Amino acid sequence: MEPIEEMNDQEAVTTPQTDCRGASPRFRRIRLPELEKLFGKPHIRKNPPEAGRILACFTNLSLCIASGAYISAEAALEGVCTYWYELVETVDLNDDNRSHLRRVDLAHTVRRLWEEIREERWRGLCGQDLLLRAGAQVNMVGLLLFGVESVDDPRKEQLLQQPSQLFPISFPRRRERVEPIDLGAISSPLDSRTPESAEAECAICRDRVEDGVKIKCCRHCFCRECLDAWLNGEGEGATDNCPMCKAKLTA
Repeated sequence: MEPIEEMNDQEAVTTPQTDCRGASPRFRRIRLPELEKLFGKPHIRKNPPEAGRILACFTNLSLCIASGAYISAEAALEGVCTYWYELVETVDLNDDNRSHLRRVDLAHTVRRLWEEIREERWRGLCGQDLLLRAGAQVNMVGLLLFGVESVDDPRKEQLLQQPSQLFPISFPRRRERVEPIDLGAISSPLDSRTPESAEAECAICRDRVEDGVKIKCCRHCFCRECLDAWLNGEGEGATDNCPMCKAKLTA
């Protein structure tokens, strides 16, 4: 079974994704809690076509945000709110899933997507390249949540069934360490009772820190699970550096 490294839809635009300066930025997995909740439901996991229609809603939302020059997440929310609810009513979904999409924390979801798109703009992406990136990144999240790890997995075609989802998608190969880095040696637990913990945001998952740890050499805080994946290999992991300041964490 061939691992997913590049998944290019034949009907899709086949131009490689590059930014305006010719660089090919790498994908970083983002967290979309509302999509995670839906894809965690047993009846959705048993119905990939329905999951694909749900994923298409989030993909289109990301495209809508990327196509607008919104100066803030609040402006993006105001700009896409009506579009989202109209989209949810027109997509062919069962009543339970449609009801859930009506009730999603749209402000939180839009902020997550807007922040990722803002980062891509800072890195130089614009125009069609930015749209490709915005769509492909959400599609990648959906595929990973569904456990699709091979180009031969038939669920890939079922999940990416909508015309708006036909983007070139690139998955990095997993890299595993022979000897994992001991988190206890380079970090200390973050006391959940302190104000620092309550306000800490993990720079890897972009969410509030859960089961937090603080790196000893640079004092940056992360979720334990996120930092372990970053250091010991999952997707683009297996690095020796702090995700934020790039400080060397191992001797």
